[in-house]
Amino acid sequence: MQRSKSVGDVSCKRPAGITAALFFVVRTHKDYFPHLTDIADTHLPIVVALRTHDVENAARLIQEHIMLIWKLFGVDHKKSG
Repeated sequence: MQRSKSVGDVSCKRPAGITAALFFVVRTHKDYFPHLTDIADTHLPIVVALRTHDVENAARLIQEHIMLIWKLFGVDHKKSG
């Protein structure tokens, strides 16, 4: 089942089996990261910390990653608003 969604002024359909969160990420992150490898590379330090069971570093890196994206959204919001 496909659900219609509107991202900004662009209407699109979410493919079956894709969560709303993943759909949001795919639709919005391409505006901030021109290549998939650019966004993927931001996850690498998090993966390394998780694999090495470095809980404190993983928590810090995840927080920094969230804030990176949040700041990008904020910059975009300020430009348009």
